[in-house]
Amino acid sequence: DVAVTEAPTLVAAPERKKEPPKEARSYELIFLVDAGLPKEELNALIERVQTFLEQREGVVDNVRVSDVRRLAYEIKKRTHGIYVVFNFWVKPNRLEELERILRLDERVLRHMVIQTRS
Repeated sequence: DVAVTEAPTLVAAPERKKEPPKEARSYELIFLVDAGLPKEELNALIERVQTFLEQREGVVDNVRVSDVRRLAYEIKKRTHGIYVVFNFWVKPNRLEELERILRLDERVLRHMVIQTRS
């Protein structure tokens, strides 16, 4: 079956740090993907989100990827998943487009964006 471990691992977010735009706010994005998703596809999805943010003057602080986790309840007939957490800065008017992309991507089971600092 699927191995279940707890420790999150850090991935991506290479040294591309720069100052966020003046109007940017700090956000945290967490999304859940199927545990059976190949590593190459997961990395491609992470790179897609990171590129999307950077092309829109966003700054990605860090990206954390959990190991396979057992879900508390089934989501789209899946019982295990991998959580990906992005901490980033972007202008508020860019969030709607980001959420639309995540909603339309079939690999993303669930997602949530929250503002982390005022």
